[in-house]
Amino acid sequence: MVRQEDVLTFPAFSTEKWVEFKEENMERIPPGTIFTAAFQGPGETYQCAPPMATPLVVFGTPEPSTCLWISKEGLVKGSCTCGMPGTCYDFSSQQPPVQMKLTTAYAPGSIRKEILYNGKSKDTIKMVYREFANDMARPAFYQDLSYDLSESKVIGFRGLVIEVLEATNTGIKYRFTKRSWI
Repeated sequence: MVRQEDVLTFPAFSTEKWVEFKEENMERIPPGTIFTAAFQGPGETYQCAPPMATPLVVFGTPEPSTCLWISKEGLVKGSCTCGMPGTCYDFSSQQPPVQMKLTTAYAPGSIRKEILYNGKSKDTIKMVYREFANDMARPAFYQDLSYDLSESKVIGFRGLVIEVLEATNTGIKYRFTKRSWI
C-alpha cells in the first residue's frame, strides 16, 4: 500500500556454504559472508572492494587490502590486493572451482518502512506496519493496525495521514493528507 525507503544497495557476492581453500595461507569463509563487487575492466572480473568488503584472513590475520578475485560468473579465481588487478594471484588451477552467488547487499543504516493493507471486517480496516533495517532480511519492527472507519475516514500512523475513500475486503482507495514518516 505505502512504502518509504532510505536504502543504499551495491552488487555483492555471497557464500552459500563453507568455502575452504587449498591455498595454505587462506582460512575458511563461513556461509552468508558478503563481499562487495567491483567491476574490473570490460568483460573481465569482479572482486571485493573496500570500504564495505569482508577482509580475507591471511595467515590468521584479517587483511582488509586482500580480496577475492572472482570472475563475472561467480567463480573464485584467486586473491588480489583490492583495487589493483595486476596484483592478483591465480590459484584456480590448484583447487576445485569455488562458486559464489551474485546478490544485492544493503549498506549499514539502510531502512525500509511499509504499510500493507490486510482487508476489512464490518467497519474496521486492518493493516500491517513493517520496518526493515540493513540487510532487509529481518523485520526490525512489526505492528498490526486496525482502524474503525465508523469513527473517522481519516486515519494516521507515525506521521502518515490518509483519507480512506473506499475499502473492501480485497482493496482500498485512499488519498494522502500527510506523508511525513517518523
